[in-house]
Amino acid sequence: MKAALLAALDGIAFTWRLGASLVSAAIAGVVGLFGGFVVFALLGLLVPKEYGNLVWNGGILLSGVAGAALGFLGRFLRPPQPPDVMGSAAWASPHQVAAALASPARAADPAALLVGRGDGRRGVLLRYTGPAHLLTLAPTRSGKGVGTVLPNLLLADRPILCVDPKGENARIAARARRRFGPVFVLDPFGAAGQPAAGYDPAAVLDPRSPDLADDAATLADALVFDPPGQVTEAHWNEEAKALIAGLLLHLACRGEPGRKGLPELRRLETSKYLPLHDHWERDGRVRS
Repeated sequence: MKAALLAALDGIAFTWRLGASLVSAAIAGVVGLFGGFVVFALLGLLVPKEYGNLVWNGGILLSGVAGAALGFLGRFLRPPQPPDVMGSAAWASPHQVAAALASPARAADPAALLVGRGDGRRGVLLRYTGPAHLLTLAPTRSGKGVGTVLPNLLLADRPILCVDPKGENARIAARARRRFGPVFVLDPFGAAGQPAAGYDPAAVLDPRSPDLADDAATLADALVFDPPGQVTEAHWNEEAKALIAGLLLHLACRGEPGRKGLPELRRLETSKYLPLHDHWERDGRVRS
């Protein structure tokens, strides 16, 4: 059954290919006739008068036949294009590689990404500057880092976000990348041995912003985890969010410079005294 179905599909494809080739032959034949009409009309004027009609008529006929033959063969002998139902990706030809990845413009572009090397150990370097995503696949310890990741970190003058669990890329390339701009290493575990950067959303709350209350509530909602399906105990989470939002507003409006972020929020939450008016007394009463 499968063989019969494949044979039927091949027959349909051949019939379609033959029909398309005949259409191409007809179009090319008409173009050849018009071209021969002009060319051999001029040539007919250059030969003796008794041969003029023969050159003109024969040339037009020959041009039409040649055009039809070339059109048919050019379409019929063209390799069939594979269907793109499952995608249209294909291996690039040497000409496509040279045009897209090895042009002098790519070599001169400081933001081009190094993606490989041409044939041989001394082949031309291949670079890419297009909008498509790039994916490198290779076994462990086969040179993905030293062959692709690190060269681009060291040479590509463009913004880069690098996921580096081992910290080795930051150790090698962080200092070199600072010549292109600021480098931020998010390293809470100290794996890279570099000064760690961080972002504190509580420290950037603007007391003059009309959205201050909404920003504080959004941050408080992100800090309190709501278990899925929680209904009966939701009250305590909502009260915790309200307390955190109030403390964030207090820090944004009354906090000391340099002490308005999440570390200060944690200190207040774990402290015995909360700055609601002045502070809470030990027994929980507000000092007047």
